[in-house]
Amino acid sequence: MSEQTTSAENPGDGLERLLEVEARIDERLATCRAEADGILRAVQAELAAREEQFERELDVEREQRVASRSAERAADIQDERDRAARQAKRLRAVPPERIEALARELIERLLADGSEPAR
Repeated sequence: MSEQTTSAENPGDGLERLLEVEARIDERLATCRAEADGILRAVQAELAAREEQFERELDVEREQRVASRSAERAADIQDERDRAARQAKRLRAVPPERIEALARELIERLLADGSEPAR
């Protein structure tokens, strides 16, 4: 009963305790907010770092694809050049007599069909 009597005798003590508790809660709240802000900044920094890493990896992947496509195109061009060179070599190997014979045969076919070569 002495506690109730003390509280009843001095109501300011209860108010003072309440104000002290409120001050401690405010301090704790400020600390928690600062910690939360720190965590948020750390998460944002981590996210930014991961995004930058992703962009770098994406750039490397793009560069590799472009290089691969360029190499494939260069290989295709070289294949076409090689094929054309082989065809040219085969055509150069045809004797002039054979070319003349083929030309005469073509002319005879055209004349037999009644067609004339375009002039």
